[in-house]
Amino acid sequence: MNVLIPNVPVDLVYNIEQHPLTYTNYDTLPTFDGVEESGRIYRSLEKWHNTTAMDTANEDRDGVRIAGFRLELGHGVGADFAPIPDAAGTGLEVDKALGFELRPCMPDKFLDILRDPQGTGSNPCTGVTDSTGQELPQEIWLEEEYGSFSPAMYSTIDDKRSEPIGGFWDKNPGGVYPPEIQTLGKLDSGYQPSDADVYWDSRVDGASPLAGYFGATTPNFFDIITTQATNVGATTTGDVPKPYPFGYLAYWGVLSDASYGAFGDSGILPQGIYVDDDGDPATEGSLIAWWDGAQYRWGIDGSVKDGVVTAEDAFAPVDTALLAEWGLSPLQEEPDFDLYPDTGFPPGPLYETGVMDDLGGLNIDYFVYLGRDYNPVENPSFTVRMTAVSVDTADPYGDGTEVPGFPIALGDYGNDIPAWVANPAPDLDTFTDPGTGDSDVSISTFTVPATMKDGRKRDVRLKITNDADATDPVSGTILIVGVMDGEEKYDFYADFTDVNPGSSERFKFKFEAELEDEDEAATIYWTATVVVDEETVDEATATTLVVPLHKDDDDKKGGRKGHK
Repeated sequence: MNVLIPNVPVDLVYNIEQHPLTYTNYDTLPTFDGVEESGRIYRSLEKWHNTTAMDTANEDRDGVRIAGFRLELGHGVGADFAPIPDAAGTGLEVDKALGFELRPCMPDKFLDILRDPQGTGSNPCTGVTDSTGQELPQEIWLEEEYGSFSPAMYSTIDDKRSEPIGGFWDKNPGGVYPPEIQTLGKLDSGYQPSDADVYWDSRVDGASPLAGYFGATTPNFFDIITTQATNVGATTTGDVPKPYPFGYLAYWGVLSDASYGAFGDSGILPQGIYVDDDGDPATEGSLIAWWDGAQYRWGIDGSVKDGVVTAEDAFAPVDTALLAEWGLSPLQEEPDFDLYPDTGFPPGPLYETGVMDDLGGLNIDYFVYLGRDYNPVENPSFTVRMTAVSVDTADPYGDGTEVPGFPIALGDYGNDIPAWVANPAPDLDTFTDPGTGDSDVSISTFTVPATMKDGRKRDVRLKITNDADATDPVSGTILIVGVMDGEEKYDFYADFTDVNPGSSERFKFKFEAELEDEDEAATIYWTATVVVDEETVDEATATTLVVPLHKDDDDKKGGRKGHK
């Protein structure tokens, strides 16, 4: 699910049909704490992304970080939504009609399962019994899985989804949990100070509180340098540019929008290097290094990436010689059967740069109990309402109550623009170029809209890079000129100062399309020039086709978003 607008609920409606509930393995109904019950527990596994920066045909959106989210159970949609009866109940009720199931463990009999004697393993329900001594080996509600990041990013080394490596950023889970509010009809991550007892009085993931922000985002995601980098004794992170990764949940837009550059409209998502072991672009690569805004670094287990955390190697910079080696083995997107007749692709490992969209969304996991006393005639459906809550709201609980600390201002802890936005990750071929002297600045990307309508506003974007093999920083000027109908229509320039070897600087200028004849299309011919010491050192060209804005088009005009 892509969340485009925060603080506005998304209603998921589930239709209900009544069928007999039979037990094939047992002659009597199951019990819990000696109380007879019968029903079904439905598990919902979903993933949603913070795509509040995603433009639509009628609207350009800036994007905003997300502080948390809530789930509500009821009937109806929109203004007609009504919470279930006794929504403030504990969620631990036995034989309920409808509600979130918040019992951590259940008996085999409820799920009509026969099994051999219970083993040990890592099941948190091992050895758990109800008040009658009945074993409860079936794992149900785990509050630490309410909202979690991909196991490739955050997980233990014995997590079956990522073993034996575990997570890239930490060998513990991470996400937005535990929820502050856990009731029969509502789950809400909450927006209290991050070190409040409500998040820490029953913690199961071994984390320690981190003060200074709001909500249930785990410290090992909110500030990796202050938490796990410090915990493992890493001594190589003192020069990581601030603000430290990652803060509140990042936003992004349309990754395929090339007008934003090599990474598309990636908002404030981090960037990194992925290795594809089999060389097939159709298979998913593994994150092997990340860009901190100034240099590439390893993850928490360093260069070996074997799940073993070595303090001096955790988050250390990647050697440029190794980056150059990777740059000689790029992942190819198109097959070449002349060179590689078997598969069309060279054998792995191959490497590519990309954005970490896994860190702009959450995997959510919850359970709904539908019991034998539910009346499907009276209510033939129920609704699960999901609301993503942004940092810029004063009413995060959605009940009209202002909360201290909200809205969270841009620039506050966890709500800043990361260094990699102004200085995005260079492609690996940057490290394979030989360089041509003390400095070698060139145009890395020059992007303009291919087509746009008259009267609309869009961006021209330019990125320059000083070669990694250069020995000195470089200063100069960039100039962008747009010619339309034979006349110079647009003229932008900016200075750059002391761009270090291997580093980049990005520029963005907004322009409005203005046709001379509103009924006739025309082309803007763009030229971007880089000048150093009064000499042109690089140049690039591009074109934009401007088409008439017809009367039946949406006449809304708005500029495309940018990062301040």
